Amino acid sequence: MLRNHVIEQLERALIERDPDRRRALLTLTVIGGGLVGVELLGELTSFIDDELRYYPGIRRDELRYHLFEAGNRLLPESKPFLAEYAERLLFRRGVELHTTTAVQEIGPAFVRWADGWVESHTIVLAAGIVPSAVSAAMSVARDRRGRLTTDPTLRSTSDPHVWAFGDCASTPAPDGKPYPALAQHAVRAARAAARNVAAAIDGQPTKPFVYESLGMMAAFGHTRAACDLRGIKVTGFLAWWIRRTYYLFQMPRWDTRFRIALDWTVSLFSRPDLTKIDLAEEREQEQRNRAANGTLTRGSHRMSPAGS
Repeated sequence: MLRNHVIEQLERALIERDPDRRRALLTLTVIGGGLVGVELLGELTSFIDDELRYYPGIRRDELRYHLFEAGNRLLPESKPFLAEYAERLLFRRGVELHTTTAVQEIGPAFVRWADGWVESHTIVLAAGIVPSAVSAAMSVARDRRGRLTTDPTLRSTSDPHVWAFGDCASTPAPDGKPYPALAQHAVRAARAAARNVAAAIDGQPTKPFVYESLGMMAAFGHTRAACDLRGIKVTGFLAWWIRRTYYLFQMPRWDTRFRIALDWTVSLFSRPDLTKIDLAEEREQEQRNRAANGTLTRGSHRMSPAGS
């Protein structure tokens, strides 16, 4: 849906004559400077850069990208090395980085913060993780972020019948700090939780969950990535290849891995597909157009924060 939306904004901007509306169509905003937001913006800038060859009426300097992060640096869950590499790369691609900047309001076509606002027809919210509705409804002890607090064995600190791991849990590592909400930790914590639940049922002693991270990896499009593998720092194409190879081997079945590897290899020598084929999305767009009484789209009207 996001890919189709971005293509649609390029199509609309190509024929738009109003300079203010054209600027909003060509402005892309991502809120959240964590791993999801940074990787997504990196891929989008790469995708749009490739697609501009099909839009000769749009200049590269007309594109505007904004990335907002409430913390003092990007990728707060990673080592500073990855954050610095991401900042340099995104800056070279023309991204305006707003660190230590909390977004105060998001409208249908604008984003407002303490020192200003920007009109944007593409706004992506990637501002963090919240616990699931099931865990949020449980009457157990939590940390300030709403996660269930557990002891090192993954058992709730307030209810011995509750076990938790992953995004909804706050589990202390040996250094006392909670483990990060990353897949490599959650997958291994799941196995530890299963063993401890079985041990508790059998009346056997439980064991603490202890795991040392393998490292951090992030990709930013155009075969650009960065890896910190237990202190070994790798960037560029090699880091991108290492990251893809790692995730390839997380896929089940060798036939699935082979098909994915083949698809990735072909994509190295071809341009991204420009075709929009999601007809369901188009039907929804038609309904929105009718509801707007003949206007182009409801979101295409100029909107200011003061009038919203």
